Formats: sequence, structure tokens, C-alpha cells
Amino acid sequence: MSIAQAQGWRKAPYCSVAVALLACSLAPVAKGTDLVPVSFTLQESTVSLHEPIYVNFSVRNGLSEAIRLDLGFDRKEGFRFSVTQPDASTVNPQPYSRGGLGLSGLIMIEPAQAFDQQILLNELYQITKPGDYWIAVKLATPIRTHSGLELGPTPWERMRLKVLGRDEKRLADACERLAKRATEADYQVARAAALALRYVQDPVAVPYLDRVLAKGDRGVKGFAVAGLASIGTTDAINKLTSHLNSDDAQLRSQIQAALSQIRTGVKLEVND
Repeated sequence: MSIAQAQGWRKAPYCSVAVALLACSLAPVAKGTDLVPVSFTLQESTVSLHEPIYVNFSVRNGLSEAIRLDLGFDRKEGFRFSVTQPDASTVNPQPYSRGGLGLSGLIMIEPAQAFDQQILLNELYQITKPGDYWIAVKLATPIRTHSGLELGPTPWERMRLKVLGRDEKRLADACERLAKRATEADYQVARAAALALRYVQDPVAVPYLDRVLAKGDRGVKGFAVAGLASIGTTDAINKLTSHLNSDDAQLRSQIQAALSQIRTGVKLEVND
């Protein structure tokens, strides 16, 4: 068994969306129940510009039988977001999608148990200016009982987010916490931290991304490379170039692709 298989990872799905929708339409449907509450909350309702923004997702099973849900590829594909910006215009970010390996989205929750997950909004939508935002999110895939009964559609949840102006110290503190976790924690925690740091698209993040590139596990270094490529400043270029003498051929290839992205503007995709 490969490491990827042992960790519950799978390839991106190739099944037909039409077939999946047909299967859902044929399933018996029950009205939503308070015994299986689904909730979304912002981890922080006030952030400064360029900080990571986390949405907490939670499902509780108060039924007498297990329930199952499919969060989609990498446990992210099954969510839908809508963002109302300070000027009252609305943006509907594309659902999460990428190639490569990802966590299986199939979740089984036993009676009296719960499932909780954090979603990094920055991965789908980048906030570029301060102001008051409304974040709407829902689970697009159905929840079913173990016997196959569908528990009705889950509603949109709407949350207010206040984005303050850029605060360099606050942002640096956030980057420090992420870099520490990305280089010292176990793999899954380190990976989540490196991913969040990758989306801090601000020059403040450069030395922290460089630390992950120097000291992080091989599985998280690609995020640091992609983060430096997105920032693309002279300092970021210098940090990337300094690692071109690495013994890791894959890392050297990623860095060369990142430098090419900075030159050409062609986006770098990290499939680890």
C-alpha cells in the first residue's frame, strides 16, 4: 500500500456529473431534521487584509443510525460559496477543483458523533481590499442515512466578515504561527498550515515561506514555492533562486517552474 493510500487519498474523480445527479434524483428524500444540524461559522469575524480566512463546517448526528455525506474531492469539492463585496456586487467562486491526489470526501458519522472541518476561503477567493463582506456557503451534496434516506437540501448560511486595512504586525504574527506549524507539526497539520501560508499573498510572508522551503517536510515545500511565485517580488525571486542547489530534483523542477511563472505570468499549480 502506498503512503497516499494509507492516508486515505484518492485520484481526482472522472465520473460523469450527469450520472451523479441522476443518482441523487432517484434517492428517497426526507425533510430536513433538527437532529442532523449542519453549521458554518467564521473562525474570526474580523481579520486584517491578506490574513487567512477560515470557515468552520460542522455536522452533528442526533439520529439512531449512521449518516453519510460526500464532501467531494479532497473534502472541498462539495461546498459552494457566494461572496457579497463591499460595493454590494456578488462573486460566486468556482467550486474547488484540481488534479493529482486528494483526500476521499466520503464521511460516515455514527449516532451521537460529529464531523468538523476547516475550509480555507483564500484558496477559492482572494480578498483584495478592506470593507464589510457577506460570505454565504452551503453543502451542495446531500446527507443520507445509512439506510439511504436523503435528509433534504442544506440551506445557505450567511456570515458577515469585516476586513480591516493591511496590518503588517498582525499579518507577520499570523505567518509566524503558520510557519511554526508547517515546520514542526505532524504532516496533516503541517500541510494545512503550509497551504494557508501559501495564500498569504503579501510580501510579509516571504521569509516565512522561505523557512518552510528550507525546513519543511518534502510534502509541504511545494506550497512554499507556489506562495513565493504568487508574491513574485525581487525578494521572493531571490529566496527561490537560493534553493536551486537543492539535492531534491522535484523541488528544483518546482522552483524552475515558479521562476518561469514570475517571468511569464502563467499560473503554477502544485499537485502534491
